[in-house]
Amino acid sequence: MIVATDEIVSRIQALRAVGAKVGLDDYGAGDCRENILELCALDFIKIDGEIVESLGSPVSQAGDFVEEVVYRASLIGAKVIAERVSGRHLVERLLSYGVDLGQGHFLGSPQPLAK
Repeated sequence: MIVATDEIVSRIQALRAVGAKVGLDDYGAGDCRENILELCALDFIKIDGEIVESLGSPVSQAGDFVEEVVYRASLIGAKVIAERVSGRHLVERLLSYGVDLGQGHFLGSPQPLAK
């Protein structure tokens, strides 16, 4: 479980003070507390690939999760990256949610989803 403790927040602030970019990888996997998004000054949030892959399932609630991440990221000025983007159908879906970047076999390294 990741919880935004005072120690974590101060370490992130120290990294940012020297110009480092700070991100959270695999968001949505495991038990990550939502407060980490509000309390930590993150530059990017990378959505876990299993969530991205499940966007194709008609019974999945992954779309709601992605929309919420995009909304929360907008509040703190962070970019959202989607892992495991495997086809044009996922690019279109992710763009509709407002995701900024994607990575996966279809795209290669992180690339802007919109040009």
